[in-house]
Amino acid sequence: KRENYIQGIVDLMKEGFTNIIPILDNKLELAEYEKLYSKKIQVGIRIASEEEPNAEFYTSRLGIRAAELIDFCKSHILNNKNVEL
Repeated sequence: KRENYIQGIVDLMKEGFTNIIPILDNKLELAEYEKLYSKKIQVGIRIASEEEPNAEFYTSRLGIRAAELIDFCKSHILNNKNVEL
């Protein structure tokens, strides 16, 4: 997601909207939310399909690869008191 989009989501959370759960499209996105929002955040994760990426249309918005998902969750979510999956 673009920086303005993430900022918009964070602004809504700061305004008190409690039913917002950002869906992470890539592994770098969580750090952006943590940088902009200091309270506990719930997140979801989009999992990429197992198809080979096609350079014509493939972007990181298609999700985190399943092969990388467990390591990402262990290193960035499991013991992170400010993030809930």
